[in-house]
Amino acid sequence: MENNIINMNKNAIAPQLLSLSVKGRRYHFRHLFSSVEQWEASASARRKPPARKEHSHSVYHVVLYTKGRGNFNIGGSSVPFQSGLLAITSPGDPHQFGPHADCDEPVEYRNFTFDMISAEGKALTLPFQKLLSEYEGVPPHDFLPVRLLSPQAFQEILPALNASIGLHLEHEAFPSFAAAPAIIRLLSVLSSLQQAKFLNGTSVLDERLLKAKAILESDVKGKAEIGILAKSVGLSPAHFMRAFKAAFGDSPIRFGRLLRLKHARELLSMTDIPIKGIASETGFCDEFHFANVFRREYGMAPSAFRRTAREGRL
Repeated sequence: MENNIINMNKNAIAPQLLSLSVKGRRYHFRHLFSSVEQWEASASARRKPPARKEHSHSVYHVVLYTKGRGNFNIGGSSVPFQSGLLAITSPGDPHQFGPHADCDEPVEYRNFTFDMISAEGKALTLPFQKLLSEYEGVPPHDFLPVRLLSPQAFQEILPALNASIGLHLEHEAFPSFAAAPAIIRLLSVLSSLQQAKFLNGTSVLDERLLKAKAILESDVKGKAEIGILAKSVGLSPAHFMRAFKAAFGDSPIRFGRLLRLKHARELLSMTDIPIKGIASETGFCDEFHFANVFRREYGMAPSAFRRTAREGRL
């Protein structure tokens, strides 16, 4: 009898908790990294915001911002964050979660990172929403990779995320019986967050808005027309105007204008291009219109700004 037990143990296979079979290959959940990241804003702080650029890899990230305000990068765009913002990335998605270097207040976020790996070491690259749908056995939900959670949703996910982070796992090929419930709970909450009852509808960021924002950021001459831009991302102009302002704090018109004015400030302070030329370069109809808009925004004429910048008083 004892020999039989020994043989059974030798032939035992890894638990199939949180594993998936996709196209004939079985993948196992593997925890990679989890932490509470904190970045201080003061010059004397030990840790400052990172200077790293966007990167991507074959892992899944679940990130929840719990303190501070600033900007981070995802999908090639700079996106504002505040406490309660949830960001989820799939394998191959470009990202950089740390706040930009100009962030002027302490920032804290939670990060839970995992992958799905086969016995041969091949990583699963399904998008996050399809991964959840495979676990649930249902069609994929509509999925928003970045969203500002309602207070109810925040209170749902924070303890689930804290419990998963607190497991202190290290590259486990499969979660133990003790660890699995916390991870299953986290994935369950993430799935439930796709339901409308958890949305803070006025503050949701989605890929369409991020795409529109990226277009405006590259439109230094102000040629983008709002109606055409809205259509290009699949939204009506009225809906696009409301959603963009709710997501980024400014209407797309003002957002684009401020970016062009910022570019104009750089040209005024760093080049000798005539003001008329700068007005043309930044998409204003003439230097008088440019001067009026600039003065309204910054309280001084472009010529005065250039003079002050050259004297080192800005």
